[in-house]
Amino acid sequence: MNRSYNQRSPAVRRLMREAIELREPSPLYHAQPMEDNLFEWHFTIQGPPGTDYEGGRYHGRILLPPEYPMKPPSIVILTPNGRFELNQKICLSASAYHPEMWQASWGIRTMLLALVGFMPTDGKGTIGSLDCTPEARRQMAIRSLEWVCPTCGVANRTALPEGSEEEARDTKITKEMEDIVSQMAIKSQEEVDAQFKQQVQRQSEASHVPQPRPPSTDQSNRRNIDIKESHDEYKDEGGTEINKESSTSGIRYRGQEETDQPLPPPPSLSPPPLPPSVSRVDGSVRREVQRGSSNYMILFLIIVIVLVIFLLVARRLNGSNRNETSH
Repeated sequence: MNRSYNQRSPAVRRLMREAIELREPSPLYHAQPMEDNLFEWHFTIQGPPGTDYEGGRYHGRILLPPEYPMKPPSIVILTPNGRFELNQKICLSASAYHPEMWQASWGIRTMLLALVGFMPTDGKGTIGSLDCTPEARRQMAIRSLEWVCPTCGVANRTALPEGSEEEARDTKITKEMEDIVSQMAIKSQEEVDAQFKQQVQRQSEASHVPQPRPPSTDQSNRRNIDIKESHDEYKDEGGTEINKESSTSGIRYRGQEETDQPLPPPPSLSPPPLPPSVSRVDGSVRREVQRGSSNYMILFLIIVIVLVIFLLVARRLNGSNRNETSH
Protein backbone atom coordinates (compact mmCIF):
# COMPACT_ATOMS: atom_id res chain seq x y z
CA MET A 1 0.00 0.00 0.00
CA ASN A 2 1.27 3.44 -0.90
CA ARG A 3 -0.60 5.32 1.81
CA SER A 4 0.59 5.43 5.42
CA TYR A 5 -1.86 4.77 8.25
CA ASN A 6 -1.91 5.32 11.96
CA GLN A 7 -0.70 2.01 13.34
CA ARG A 8 -2.37 2.78 16.69
CA SER A 9 -5.83 2.90 15.13
CA PRO A 10 -7.93 -0.15 16.09
CA ALA A 11 -9.46 -0.22 12.61
CA VAL A 12 -6.05 -0.19 10.90
CA ARG A 13 -4.65 -2.95 13.11
CA ARG A 14 -7.76 -5.06 12.61
CA LEU A 15 -7.78 -4.68 8.82
CA MET A 16 -4.08 -5.48 8.50
CA ARG A 17 -4.55 -8.63 10.53
CA GLU A 18 -7.52 -9.69 8.39
CA ALA A 19 -5.56 -9.01 5.21
CA ILE A 20 -2.88 -11.46 6.37
CA GLU A 21 -5.48 -14.09 7.30
CA LEU A 22 -7.31 -13.82 3.96
CA ARG A 23 -4.19 -14.51 1.92
CA GLU A 24 -4.93 -18.21 2.31
CA PRO A 25 -6.91 -19.47 -0.72
CA SER A 26 -10.54 -20.47 -0.20
CA PRO A 27 -12.96 -22.26 -2.54
CA LEU A 28 -15.74 -19.79 -1.78
CA TYR A 29 -14.18 -16.34 -1.68
CA HIS A 30 -11.16 -14.14 -2.24
CA ALA A 31 -10.73 -10.62 -0.84
CA GLN A 32 -7.95 -8.07 -0.58
CA PRO A 33 -7.71 -4.32 0.14
CA MET A 34 -7.04 -1.77 -2.57
CA GLU A 35 -3.41 -0.73 -2.91
CA ASP A 36 -4.17 2.91 -2.12
CA ASN A 37 -7.03 2.49 0.37
CA LEU A 38 -7.07 0.06 3.28
CA PHE A 39 -10.74 0.86 3.95
CA GLU A 40 -11.92 -0.34 0.51
CA TRP A 41 -11.69 -4.03 -0.31
CA HIS A 42 -12.59 -5.94 -3.48
CA PHE A 43 -13.80 -9.51 -3.31
CA THR A 44 -14.96 -12.40 -5.48
CA ILE A 45 -17.34 -15.09 -4.21
CA GLN A 46 -18.34 -18.48 -5.63
CA GLY A 47 -22.03 -19.10 -6.32
CA PRO A 48 -23.44 -21.58 -3.75
CA PRO A 49 -23.71 -25.13 -5.18
CA GLY A 50 -27.14 -26.65 -5.71
CA THR A 51 -28.71 -23.25 -6.46
CA ASP A 52 -29.42 -21.07 -9.48
CA TYR A 53 -26.04 -19.40 -8.86
CA GLU A 54 -23.96 -22.58 -9.05
CA GLY A 55 -20.86 -22.15 -11.21
CA GLY A 56 -21.09 -18.37 -11.15
CA ARG A 57 -18.56 -15.95 -9.69
CA TYR A 58 -19.51 -12.51 -8.43
CA HIS A 59 -17.33 -9.51 -7.76
CA GLY A 60 -17.98 -6.62 -5.39
CA ARG A 61 -16.63 -3.96 -3.04
CA ILE A 62 -16.53 -3.68 0.76
CA LEU A 63 -16.54 -0.13 2.18
CA LEU A 64 -15.35 -0.03 5.78
CA PRO A 65 -16.00 2.93 8.11
CA PRO A 66 -13.19 4.45 10.23
CA GLU A 67 -14.99 3.06 13.31
CA TYR A 68 -14.66 -0.53 12.10
CA PRO A 69 -15.10 -3.06 13.67
CA MET A 70 -17.47 -1.19 16.00
CA LYS A 71 -19.62 -0.16 13.01
CA PRO A 72 -20.59 -2.45 10.11
CA PRO A 73 -19.23 -2.02 6.59
CA SER A 74 -21.27 -1.72 3.41
CA ILE A 75 -21.18 -4.19 0.53
CA VAL A 76 -21.66 -3.30 -3.13
CA ILE A 77 -22.18 -6.04 -5.77
CA LEU A 78 -20.69 -5.20 -9.18
CA THR A 79 -21.35 -8.39 -11.21
CA PRO A 80 -24.90 -8.99 -12.55
CA ASN A 81 -26.38 -11.85 -10.50
CA GLY A 82 -30.19 -11.62 -10.40
CA ARG A 83 -30.31 -11.46 -6.58
CA PHE A 84 -28.85 -8.04 -5.64
CA GLU A 85 -29.05 -4.73 -7.43
CA LEU A 86 -25.78 -3.45 -8.86
CA ASN A 87 -23.97 -0.56 -7.11
CA GLN A 88 -26.51 -0.66 -4.29
CA LYS A 89 -25.08 -0.56 -0.76
CA ILE A 90 -26.25 -3.38 1.45
CA CYS A 91 -25.37 -4.00 5.09
CA LEU A 92 -25.15 -7.13 7.17
CA SER A 93 -26.52 -6.83 10.70
CA ALA A 94 -27.81 -9.01 13.48
CA SER A 95 -31.29 -10.42 12.97
CA ALA A 96 -34.09 -11.58 15.28
CA TYR A 97 -34.35 -9.53 18.46
CA HIS A 98 -31.77 -6.82 17.73
CA PRO A 99 -31.75 -6.15 13.98
CA GLU A 100 -29.98 -2.81 14.37
CA MET A 101 -26.94 -4.24 16.16
CA TRP A 102 -23.62 -5.23 14.66
CA GLN A 103 -21.15 -7.50 16.45
CA ALA A 104 -17.53 -6.38 16.48
CA SER A 105 -16.40 -10.01 16.40
CA TRP A 106 -17.64 -10.33 12.84
CA GLY A 107 -15.03 -9.74 10.17
CA ILE A 108 -14.67 -9.63 6.41
CA ARG A 109 -14.60 -13.42 6.15
CA THR A 110 -17.86 -13.60 8.10
CA MET A 111 -19.47 -11.12 5.74
CA LEU A 112 -18.37 -13.01 2.64
CA LEU A 113 -19.71 -16.32 3.94
CA ALA A 114 -22.96 -14.60 4.91
CA LEU A 115 -23.26 -13.06 1.44
CA VAL A 116 -22.85 -16.48 -0.18
CA GLY A 117 -25.41 -17.93 2.20
CA PHE A 118 -27.94 -15.16 1.51
CA MET A 119 -27.81 -15.46 -2.29
CA PRO A 120 -30.33 -18.34 -2.60
CA THR A 121 -32.73 -16.78 -0.07
CA ASP A 122 -35.86 -14.88 -1.05
CA GLY A 123 -35.39 -11.13 -1.29
CA LYS A 124 -39.00 -10.53 -0.13
CA GLY A 125 -39.18 -7.30 -2.09
CA THR A 126 -36.71 -5.44 0.13
CA ILE A 127 -34.75 -2.49 -1.21
CA GLY A 128 -31.68 -3.67 -3.10
CA SER A 129 -33.12 -7.11 -3.85
CA LEU A 130 -34.09 -8.52 -7.25
CA ASP A 131 -36.68 -11.16 -8.09
CA CYS A 132 -35.45 -12.68 -11.34
CA THR A 133 -36.48 -16.03 -12.79
CA PRO A 134 -34.30 -19.09 -12.10
CA GLU A 135 -33.40 -19.31 -15.77
CA ALA A 136 -32.23 -15.68 -15.85
CA ARG A 137 -30.05 -16.27 -12.79
CA ARG A 138 -28.47 -19.38 -14.33
CA GLN A 139 -27.65 -17.44 -17.50
CA MET A 140 -26.08 -14.67 -15.42
CA ALA A 141 -24.02 -17.25 -13.54
CA ILE A 142 -22.53 -18.52 -16.80
CA ARG A 143 -21.76 -15.03 -18.11
CA SER A 144 -20.27 -13.95 -14.76
CA LEU A 145 -17.08 -15.95 -15.46
CA GLU A 146 -16.19 -13.49 -18.23
CA TRP A 147 -16.66 -10.43 -16.06
CA VAL A 148 -13.58 -8.28 -15.24
CA CYS A 149 -13.54 -5.50 -12.63
CA PRO A 150 -12.78 -2.15 -14.30
CA THR A 151 -11.31 -0.78 -11.03
CA CYS A 152 -8.95 -3.47 -9.71
CA GLY A 153 -8.61 -5.49 -12.95
CA VAL A 154 -9.47 -8.85 -11.31
CA ALA A 155 -11.11 -11.39 -13.66
CA ASN A 156 -13.73 -13.65 -12.09
CA ARG A 157 -12.53 -16.72 -14.01
CA THR A 158 -9.08 -16.59 -12.39
CA ALA A 159 -9.97 -14.98 -9.07
CA LEU A 160 -10.58 -18.33 -7.30
CA PRO A 161 -8.44 -21.49 -7.38
CA GLU A 162 -9.31 -24.31 -9.80
CA GLY A 163 -11.73 -26.90 -8.46
CA SER A 164 -13.34 -24.43 -6.10
CA GLU A 165 -16.80 -25.63 -7.18
CA GLU A 166 -16.21 -29.09 -5.73
CA GLU A 167 -14.54 -27.74 -2.57
CA ALA A 168 -17.51 -25.43 -2.02
CA ARG A 169 -19.64 -28.51 -1.33
CA ASP A 170 -17.68 -29.16 1.87
CA THR A 171 -20.28 -29.86 4.56
CA LYS A 172 -18.21 -28.08 7.19
CA ILE A 173 -18.21 -24.83 5.23
CA THR A 174 -21.89 -25.25 4.39
CA LYS A 175 -22.75 -25.70 8.06
CA GLU A 176 -20.75 -22.60 8.96
CA MET A 177 -22.62 -20.54 6.36
CA GLU A 178 -25.98 -21.73 7.68
CA ASP A 179 -25.03 -20.74 11.21
CA ILE A 180 -23.94 -17.28 10.07
CA VAL A 181 -27.11 -16.70 8.06
CA SER A 182 -29.25 -17.67 11.07
CA GLN A 183 -27.57 -14.92 13.11
CA MET A 184 -27.57 -12.15 10.54
CA ALA A 185 -29.87 -10.14 8.34
CA ILE A 186 -29.08 -8.40 5.10
CA LYS A 187 -30.44 -4.91 4.50
CA SER A 188 -30.06 -2.01 2.16
CA GLN A 189 -28.19 1.11 3.14
CA GLU A 190 -31.49 3.05 3.13
CA GLU A 191 -32.98 0.67 5.68
CA VAL A 192 -29.91 0.92 7.90
CA ASP A 193 -29.96 4.74 7.73
CA ALA A 194 -33.68 4.81 8.55
CA GLN A 195 -33.16 2.51 11.53
CA PHE A 196 -30.26 4.63 12.71
CA LYS A 197 -32.38 7.81 12.53
CA GLN A 198 -35.19 6.13 14.44
CA GLN A 199 -32.76 4.95 17.10
CA VAL A 200 -31.27 8.45 17.46
CA GLN A 201 -34.76 9.95 17.65
CA ARG A 202 -35.81 7.51 20.39
CA GLN A 203 -32.67 8.26 22.38
CA SER A 204 -33.24 12.00 21.95
CA GLU A 205 -36.85 11.75 23.09
CA ALA A 206 -35.85 9.64 26.08
CA SER A 207 -33.17 12.13 27.10
CA HIS A 208 -35.64 15.07 26.94
CA VAL A 209 -38.34 13.47 29.09
CA PRO A 210 -38.67 15.74 32.17
CA GLN A 211 -37.86 13.87 35.31
CA PRO A 212 -40.12 14.48 38.35
CA ARG A 213 -38.46 16.69 40.92
CA PRO A 214 -38.98 15.88 44.60
CA PRO A 215 -40.72 18.65 46.52
CA SER A 216 -38.42 20.71 48.69
CA THR A 217 -38.88 20.86 52.44
CA ASP A 218 -39.55 24.59 52.37
CA GLN A 219 -42.29 24.21 49.80
CA SER A 220 -43.93 21.28 51.54
CA ASN A 221 -43.91 23.04 54.92
CA ARG A 222 -44.86 26.44 53.66
CA ARG A 223 -48.44 27.52 54.20
CA ASN A 224 -50.08 30.24 52.28
CA ILE A 225 -51.83 32.71 54.51
CA ASP A 226 -54.72 34.64 53.05
CA ILE A 227 -55.34 37.85 54.96
CA LYS A 228 -58.68 39.42 54.29
CA GLU A 229 -60.87 41.85 56.08
CA SER A 230 -63.61 40.20 58.00
CA HIS A 231 -66.89 41.78 59.10
CA ASP A 232 -68.27 38.62 60.57
CA GLU A 233 -70.52 38.99 63.53
CA TYR A 234 -69.85 37.01 66.64
CA LYS A 235 -71.25 36.88 70.13
CA ASP A 236 -69.53 37.64 73.41
CA GLU A 237 -69.96 35.63 76.59
CA GLY A 238 -73.13 37.49 77.48
CA GLY A 239 -74.72 36.65 74.15
CA THR A 240 -74.61 40.19 72.78
CA GLU A 241 -73.93 40.40 69.09
CA ILE A 242 -70.92 42.52 68.31
CA ASN A 243 -69.94 43.63 64.81
CA LYS A 244 -66.18 43.77 65.08
CA GLU A 245 -64.06 44.97 62.18
CA SER A 246 -60.59 43.60 62.65
CA SER A 247 -57.92 42.42 60.26
CA THR A 248 -56.77 40.02 62.94
CA SER A 249 -60.07 38.18 62.97
CA GLY A 250 -59.89 37.81 59.21
CA ILE A 251 -56.77 35.60 59.13
CA ARG A 252 -57.48 32.19 57.62
CA TYR A 253 -54.99 29.36 57.13
CA ARG A 254 -55.29 27.10 54.12
CA GLY A 255 -55.96 23.53 55.07
CA GLN A 256 -57.95 24.58 58.16
CA GLU A 257 -61.69 24.86 58.47
CA GLU A 258 -62.98 28.40 58.61
CA THR A 259 -64.92 29.23 61.76
CA ASP A 260 -66.69 32.28 63.07
CA GLN A 261 -64.46 32.44 66.13
CA PRO A 262 -61.82 35.19 65.85
CA LEU A 263 -58.23 34.50 66.51
CA PRO A 264 -56.90 35.65 69.92
CA PRO A 265 -55.35 39.13 69.99
CA PRO A 266 -51.59 39.34 69.79
CA PRO A 267 -49.78 39.34 73.15
CA SER A 268 -48.93 42.69 74.73
CA LEU A 269 -45.40 43.91 74.32
CA SER A 270 -45.35 45.72 77.75
CA PRO A 271 -43.22 44.13 80.51
CA PRO A 272 -45.08 41.92 83.01
CA PRO A 273 -45.92 43.36 86.48
CA LEU A 274 -43.51 42.71 89.34
CA PRO A 275 -44.47 40.33 92.14
CA PRO A 276 -45.83 41.92 95.40
CA SER A 277 -42.72 41.04 97.42
CA VAL A 278 -40.48 42.76 94.91
CA SER A 279 -42.78 45.80 94.93
CA ARG A 280 -42.62 46.05 98.77
CA VAL A 281 -38.84 45.88 98.81
CA ASP A 282 -38.63 48.53 96.16
CA GLY A 283 -40.91 50.86 98.19
CA SER A 284 -38.86 50.37 101.36
CA VAL A 285 -35.68 51.28 99.59
CA ARG A 286 -37.24 54.44 98.21
CA ARG A 287 -38.48 55.44 101.67
CA GLU A 288 -35.05 54.85 103.24
CA VAL A 289 -33.43 56.97 100.60
CA GLN A 290 -35.94 59.77 101.20
CA ARG A 291 -35.45 59.47 104.97
CA GLY A 292 -31.67 59.73 104.70
CA SER A 293 -32.01 62.86 102.59
CA SER A 294 -34.25 64.49 105.23
CA ASN A 295 -31.76 63.73 108.05
CA TYR A 296 -28.95 65.37 106.15
CA MET A 297 -31.06 68.52 105.67
CA ILE A 298 -31.94 68.73 109.39
CA LEU A 299 -28.30 68.31 110.41
CA PHE A 300 -27.29 71.03 108.00
CA LEU A 301 -29.89 73.43 109.43
CA ILE A 302 -28.78 72.70 113.02
CA ILE A 303 -25.18 73.48 112.13
CA VAL A 304 -26.21 76.75 110.53
CA ILE A 305 -28.29 77.76 113.57
CA VAL A 306 -25.43 76.93 115.97
CA LEU A 307 -23.04 79.04 113.94
CA VAL A 308 -25.45 81.97 113.95
CA ILE A 309 -25.93 81.73 117.71
CA PHE A 310 -22.19 81.48 118.21
CA LEU A 311 -21.60 84.59 116.17
CA LEU A 312 -24.28 86.53 118.05
CA VAL A 313 -22.87 85.52 121.44
CA ALA A 314 -19.34 86.37 120.38
CA ARG A 315 -20.48 89.74 119.15
CA ARG A 316 -22.26 90.53 122.41
CA LEU A 317 -19.31 89.53 124.52
CA ASN A 318 -17.07 91.67 122.42
CA GLY A 319 -19.38 94.66 122.97
CA SER A 320 -19.43 94.15 126.74
CA ASN A 321 -15.65 94.10 126.95
CA ARG A 322 -15.45 97.41 125.15
CA ASN A 323 -17.87 99.12 127.61
CA GLU A 324 -15.90 97.99 130.64
CA THR A 325 -12.68 99.28 129.22
CA SER A 326 -14.15 102.72 128.63
CA HIS A 327 -15.18 103.11 132.30
